[in-house]
Amino acid sequence: MENAYIAIHRFVKEEHAIIINLDGDDWLISKDVVDIVVSTYEKTGCDFTYGNCIIHNPGDSGHNKVITDVDPGVNIRYSVEVERNKSYRKEIFFPRHLRTWKASVYKKIPMSRFMYPNKKWLHICEDEAIYFPMFEMSGKYEVIPIPLCAYNLASPYGDEKMNLRDRLQDEVYIRRQPPIAL
Repeated sequence: MENAYIAIHRFVKEEHAIIINLDGDDWLISKDVVDIVVSTYEKTGCDFTYGNCIIHNPGDSGHNKVITDVDPGVNIRYSVEVERNKSYRKEIFFPRHLRTWKASVYKKIPMSRFMYPNKKWLHICEDEAIYFPMFEMSGKYEVIPIPLCAYNLASPYGDEKMNLRDRLQDEVYIRRQPPIAL
């Protein structure tokens, strides 16, 4: 969280810049990904996106499949009721990969939302720490249905494998925070 926060605030000067969030062990699956993302922003006027990915996990039945074919409960829109009530923190976290957002929306999230009260930065759940406030503040999002990246579940360095306790601690803290209102 700390590295992303500092890098975006210090080095991203263009407020309409689009941040593409890609884990270090994942990869884009086409040379057209950036064009598809930019086109989505231009056509819809959205502030952030998430979308589909291909699962990379050799030896697993889901290997090389689109994540929504394996788990149809992810990478979908929230219900109109959740959007109206801004009750995202009470729901399953739908966004998987590829996640993108405008720098201007990200920069509106108070730094305190990325830290514990003792000023220690959140360690693991950056996706929820970023997306819940963006849902609450903007709500102008698009779900890109076509796969744009490979999600590497085979990596031994995944948070569920190495940092499950920290991940759960961060998630509970994030979900207990009150919604952000503009």
